[in-house]
Amino acid sequence: MKDAILPTWNPFAKGYLENPQAQLRILREKNPVHKGINERWVLLKYADVKSFLMNPTLKTVKISKSIASKNHYLTDGQNLNRLVEVSAKWMLFFDPPEHTEMRSMVTRIWQTYSITAEIEEIVAENIRLLKTKKARILSMILPTVFRRR
Repeated sequence: MKDAILPTWNPFAKGYLENPQAQLRILREKNPVHKGINERWVLLKYADVKSFLMNPTLKTVKISKSIASKNHYLTDGQNLNRLVEVSAKWMLFFDPPEHTEMRSMVTRIWQTYSITAEIEEIVAENIRLLKTKKARILSMILPTVFRRR
């Protein structure tokens, strides 16, 4: 019997931008941990993500460098330089001890203020942006957070 071909995360697949949940549901069921079309790890279940994040042999990718490498895909003087600058400061992409210190500060602030509405507004705006043509580049970059040390 031939080995079954498992589905792979592909944000360029027909219909993905209109309804990513359909592809993600199939991936969670049939191939929840795999390398996507960009050769970066895709983890779709909470337990797998938690285990991955707690693994001391892994470290974060310097996402700003990855984003900067995509500038050559843009035309007419467009660039991702502002995103490169900002992403270099995202605590999600820091390794300990910097990440631990930042997380502690953010947790204290979040416990003081109710910021749910602001978060929902930002998420909605980013989803809208991800549906644009230029955002296809970002859909390849942002999920590629981790690599082996």
